[in-house]
Amino acid sequence: MAYLFVLILLFNVLHNLNAQSSFTLRKVLQSAKENNLLLKAEFLNVDIAKQDIVTAGLRPNPILNNQFLQLVQKSAFGNGTVWSDSRNDQVWWQLTKSLQIAGLRKNKIELANKNVALKQEQYEDFQHILLTYTANKWIEISTVQKKMSLITKALANIDSLAEVNNYRYQKQVITETELFRTDLLVKRYEIQLHSIEQEHSNLGNELKLLTGITDSIAIDETDDLEINVSTALDSLIEKAFQNRNDYQALVAAQKVSESNIKLQKSLAFPKPEVGIIYNPQNSVPYLGFYATLPLPVFDRNQGEIQKAKIEKEQFDARIFATQKSIETEVLNAKELYETSKANVQDFQKIIKQSDKVLINVKYAYTRGGTTIIDFLEAQRSWIETELEYYSVLQRYRQSQIQLINALGLINNL
Repeated sequence: MAYLFVLILLFNVLHNLNAQSSFTLRKVLQSAKENNLLLKAEFLNVDIAKQDIVTAGLRPNPILNNQFLQLVQKSAFGNGTVWSDSRNDQVWWQLTKSLQIAGLRKNKIELANKNVALKQEQYEDFQHILLTYTANKWIEISTVQKKMSLITKALANIDSLAEVNNYRYQKQVITETELFRTDLLVKRYEIQLHSIEQEHSNLGNELKLLTGITDSIAIDETDDLEINVSTALDSLIEKAFQNRNDYQALVAAQKVSESNIKLQKSLAFPKPEVGIIYNPQNSVPYLGFYATLPLPVFDRNQGEIQKAKIEKEQFDARIFATQKSIETEVLNAKELYETSKANVQDFQKIIKQSDKVLINVKYAYTRGGTTIIDFLEAQRSWIETELEYYSVLQRYRQSQIQLINALGLINNL
């Protein structure tokens, strides 16, 4: 009966895996680029910044000013003059416009354009972070999926032995304790399998949220993520400088600060206002011109200019610090990748040996050539070896992502 249960359970697991859509890492990352809700919201920052270009290009509106004075005492033109006579009032019409001098409008537009470039790099950096997180989540699911298959295989293996031991117990070949130990191991594997299935489901839900995928997710590891690390370290670091969005965002921010210095210097110049005046006084029309020029005696925008210069220095310092950080990241990621790859290759030999040991011990036990202690020890060692291999394989996959991340290439996968 227990054997039948395991067969049904194994069938359900395999059926569920087949019913799921298989996703390679590239396919998952592409789906995240297209469907992630936070990424879509972040992209709107670029569109918002583009509107600042429109605002920067607008010219100041003309200003219309009107003043009206009415004589409130006896008219100077005699008692026959009515109160509303145009000779009893004065009207002032003034049309002026402020001028943008010292390249003010040009520098506003330049700053707005540089800010759009900054927002684009910040969006790419946000995407970079999101894709790195998504890739690691994909790797976690891959590992859990392997563990689920392993426990399912172990359960089928031990349950077939339980059926044999049940028959052997009936024939009084083995003791009741030996039968119970086999049955207990079956129950332990069943509990582990249910726990791993739940973990797989939870991770799948998280990955679906990140990618916008609605189907159940199964992992397809056919992607080739091999990286040529034989390239000189200096070349890899230079490639990282070119592709790392966090670094390019700092460079873009530095350019924004340079444009801001120009703008603040333009704002230090007085803003003249010129125009024309039409002024009928007591029915006598006058026409004149208007001009005003603030005198830069006290306020020459000194504080904002100095602040802009300090911000430029701050970004210079951040860029230098980030360069050193990237150099270290690339070096560490390259060495970790090479070590992890070698560990996977070495462990594959151990896996083959572990499989062979388990098969031989199980064969010997079923024929009375060894004790159940030896078999349970071989079974435990086999599972531990497989799980350790999955951990090594996971670290190798993660080291791939870490190196791709350090080189700034994950957005291109």
